[in-house]
Amino acid sequence: MIKTTDSLQVIYEGWNGYHQSIVNAVKPLAPDQLIWRPAKNLYSVGELVRHINLGRITRFMRMDVPGCAELASQIDAWERDKDNNQHIIEEKILIADHPIELVYWLEIPWQMIENILNTWKISDLCLSRLNWMFGSVYHLCRM
Repeated sequence: MIKTTDSLQVIYEGWNGYHQSIVNAVKPLAPDQLIWRPAKNLYSVGELVRHINLGRITRFMRMDVPGCAELASQIDAWERDKDNNQHIIEEKILIADHPIELVYWLEIPWQMIENILNTWKISDLCLSRLNWMFGSVYHLCRM
């Protein structure tokens, strides 16, 4: 694909390498490595990866990214906060000690990211919508 100056590829060049580094780090891990946590009050390795995965999906839902609603429909553990924003209940998504599932949930949202990088223009990042959060109204942009 030819990169033009108004392509998001120009801004986000290198994201695929970052993404692939996470996949390559997670794929060979055994369940006992994924459940390791540096302290009782901190996420385990697998919980951190799950949080990255599900955080991407939650953010994409708020940005109304094409294809995200279909992906989100595969998740049945959602809750709404007092401002009516949807959040995934991460603890109910039991993938934190399953490397194959973690990689799957890394790859699926990444396909949406690649689609965005290939189709959206820089000006598309400026689009925003009003979003209530913590009792205040914010402009939620795609950036």
